Amino acid sequence: MEEAIPEQNSAEQKKLRYIQNLEKHKENTQKSAHYSLERFDILIISLATATLGFSIGFIKDIVQGDFHKANLVPLKIAWFLLGFSVILNLVSQITSYWCSYYVITLTRAKIKEQLGNKHQWNKEKVKKISNGFNLATHILNYGSVGLFIAGMILIIVFVKNHI
Repeated sequence: MEEAIPEQNSAEQKKLRYIQNLEKHKENTQKSAHYSLERFDILIISLATATLGFSIGFIKDIVQGDFHKANLVPLKIAWFLLGFSVILNLVSQITSYWCSYYVITLTRAKIKEQLGNKHQWNKEKVKKISNGFNLATHILNYGSVGLFIAGMILIIVFVKNHI
């Protein structure tokens, strides 16, 4: 009988360590989501808006000769792409937030289960929702970067053709 007590304590200690690890995972996920949003979004938004501002502010200096005869189509497309890049980036912030929210919800459910408490969440459904928001965030971020690059290429082509 004395041997069963250490095994119980060991199992209980493992369970508590697992719960602590889940808590750390939840905290790290929150920190990671916040940091990623700050860095990536700031970078794309800053570059895209700076490029928009620069190209709008100096267009008359770039175009040599008669301004009204210049082909502005590539420039206007570039402005659209850069603006849409910023919009996609802002929407990705929202989808990233919701992805993190559902990861935290799933982790809370696991913690409650480990503590022997009931929870109200359907873990599979929550995981599926979280994965959906994660996928949407990735698509929006890749789209934002792609549009930014395409916009920059068009700005460069426009400048090259008009200097």
